[in-house]
Amino acid sequence: MEFTFLYATRNDAYCGNAPQRMKTSLVALLDQLQRFEHLRARTEIVVVDWNSDDPLCNHAYFKDVVNVKYVIVPPSVARKYNRGGPVSEVHAYNVGARRARGKYILRLDQDIVVGLRFLQHLETLLSVGIDVQKMPPMWCSRRDTPPHLYDAIVEQPVAFVNQLAHRLPLWCGRVYLNGEGAVGIFGMPTALWHEIHGYHEALTGWGHMEVEVAKRFEERGVPWVNLHDVVGCEFVHIWHPVHGAERVMNDESSFPPRNQTDTWGCLVDTDAITEKVC
Repeated sequence: MEFTFLYATRNDAYCGNAPQRMKTSLVALLDQLQRFEHLRARTEIVVVDWNSDDPLCNHAYFKDVVNVKYVIVPPSVARKYNRGGPVSEVHAYNVGARRARGKYILRLDQDIVVGLRFLQHLETLLSVGIDVQKMPPMWCSRRDTPPHLYDAIVEQPVAFVNQLAHRLPLWCGRVYLNGEGAVGIFGMPTALWHEIHGYHEALTGWGHMEVEVAKRFEERGVPWVNLHDVVGCEFVHIWHPVHGAERVMNDESSFPPRNQTDTWGCLVDTDAITEKVC
């Protein structure tokens, strides 16, 4: 297995209809992967379902979403780690990274639709025999859909991202990874994720997790690729209402010291975390 597309989600009404956004992203990715012979055979999709009373994979609404591995972190485990709201994304993604079979992890938000050009880029790399374990980390910001186009992207996400993405503005107008650069995709070799112990698990709110990782890359002299310079930005964020008070934004002006041990990614709770392939 070469690539793992990694999501984190929760079955709730966070910022609107979160399950609908999650399904839209999955359906679009699965549909487009079928067009690439090398990529579809050597890629897995992992969804970490964090803190759901009723996991998404049990719902009839998701029955037509197949070839996805769900990693289910129950409330009994999640509440040990939640600090900035009902979801700790840093823990959820780290849990998924521990269970990734791919040699390279591509992290997506639950409300990002990926365009064909990026997938074609991965297909080309595989077709020429590249060793993905030697690929540098990569990042790209995202484009934002306005509220009036919500139905359009949910109903036809593949056509939307590939025909209209270039017309949409970049989130905050930012191309580079900094305090305002919202993430379209963030990737690195799985071995590197393990080496750095993944995301900083003190950042249990939302936002700026990649900024902190990028600062560690800089300190270590690890180069990373801005996909704007390679394939452009075809990562489209599905509109949703603004964050509510139930989740706190991480403060990027002063990251707390890292003291993560080898138990990162909820390792001590492994026995309570289950997997289901649909």
